[in-house]
Amino acid sequence: MPFQITDIETTPNPNANKFNVAGQIASSTESFLNAGDADAANDELAQSLFAVKGVVGVMFCQSFVTINKSTSASWARIRPKIEIILQSTNRNPL
Repeated sequence: MPFQITDIETTPNPNANKFNVAGQIASSTESFLNAGDADAANDELAQSLFAVKGVVGVMFCQSFVTINKSTSASWARIRPKIEIILQSTNRNPL
């Protein structure tokens, strides 16, 4: 089931945002340091997030996703794309 975003938080790291979602997106912490990690795990949601130009890291926790972007990427440009992906892609907690 796709996820409803309940809140987006900034973090002390200006290149990371925390996307809180309703429900459980992961049963434990899962980190993908690059697109290759997402491919190796065959994780469709992580792969879709890495397809957004500027996304360089994805971490799933129980009820949120932390996205890391490159320093050259703009949150204003990539955040709407991330939101669409989270709200339209299924992921079963592992």
